Amino acid sequence: MPFRREDTAPAFDEQQPRTLLRYFEDLEECLDRAQITEDALKKRYAVRYVKPEVEDIWTMQSEYSPPHTYEQWKLQIVALYPGADPEHKFTFADAESLVAQAQAHEIHTLGDWAAFYREFSTVASWLRGRDRISDRECSDMAWRAVP
Repeated sequence: MPFRREDTAPAFDEQQPRTLLRYFEDLEECLDRAQITEDALKKRYAVRYVKPEVEDIWTMQSEYSPPHTYEQWKLQIVALYPGADPEHKFTFADAESLVAQAQAHEIHTLGDWAAFYREFSTVASWLRGRDRISDRECSDMAWRAVP
């Protein structure tokens, strides 16, 4: 297993919850290579690579201690970070927030529009794919971003 802060060590930025699943994927790759299969060791290594304040939160979760498995504990950790769970990646409020930001900063150039649209279309496509927003709502929101 890599040491903390090594280039090959898994990394998680709690300010970007969507990186949590990547963190666990990278960690599990390291665990597999090191042939670590014991749940307690997996949990110990999982908290090894995060900031001390994140470690405190993660180790205080009830599933950190036996007899709970690593997978049970991991599900509890993912639930702590809205946006980390792939089933709840974006919300209607996320799309509204992008529109409000665009309105506040005003779109003046094609580059401004393109930057807004890249972010907005990602969120809107995800929401449309899960029937959480209609095409009409999406179109209305996008137009509200234009001054």
